[in-house]
Amino acid sequence: MKPQTVNDLSIDVALIQTARDIAKLDASCIDEKNLPASLYDAVSQASENFPNEIAIKYILDGDCLSQDQIPFSKKVIHHIFRVFKNSNVANPYREITYRNLAEQVTQLANGLRSLGIQKRDVTSLVMPNFPEAYISLWGAATAGVVSPINPLLDSSIIREIMLASKTKVIIALGPVPGSDIWEKVLEIKDHIPNLRAVISVFGPSIPVGKTTKFRSLA
Repeated sequence: MKPQTVNDLSIDVALIQTARDIAKLDASCIDEKNLPASLYDAVSQASENFPNEIAIKYILDGDCLSQDQIPFSKKVIHHIFRVFKNSNVANPYREITYRNLAEQVTQLANGLRSLGIQKRDVTSLVMPNFPEAYISLWGAATAGVVSPINPLLDSSIIREIMLASKTKVIIALGPVPGSDIWEKVLEIKDHIPNLRAVISVFGPSIPVGKTTKFRSLA
C-alpha cells in the first residue's frame, strides 16, 4: 500500500503498530486555531456557510432511499399512525438541512435551559440512532452535560447510570410501535430523585406530569 502523506509526514496506514507510529499520527493533528470552539459553534458555522445543504439524511430501510421510492404500503402505515392513532412517528425518509439542524439544536438547548438546566447539569438520552438523537445530543451538550445511554440496556442498568450521573432531564423515544424504550423510562422515572422532566420524542399525547413533548422535524 502506498504511504499516505499528512502534513508532510509519511505514514504507512497499513503499518500502525507501535507507539512511534501512533506518535506520528498525533503529530499530524489539525491546528486548533481552525477548529470551532464548541459543538454548538460547529453547528452554527455550518448553518451560516451551508444553510440549504443536507446535514442529515434519514433512511428507514433499503426501500426508502428517497421520498419518491417509499413503498405505498409504508406510506399508508405511516398515515394511519399519524392520523387515526394520534401517534407522531417519523417519516420513512427525511432530509434535514444545516439551517434546520441549527434551529432544532438551538430550540432544544433553550428548552432545557428553561427547565433549569445549567452548565454542569446532566440530560440523559435514551434513543435509537435517528436524527432526533443527534439533535438531542448536541442540544443537551450545548445547555449542559449530555449522557447518551444505550436503549438496549435493561431498565435497572439505565436507572443506575442515571442515578450515578444525577440526571435532571431524560429525553427518550416515546411510545411508538416496536420499541420498549418508553416503557423502560416510565418504569424508572419515579426513582430518579434529581429528575425535573421527561421529554418524549414521537409517540401519542403524554399524560400531564413530569413530561414534556418535543415536537421534531417529522
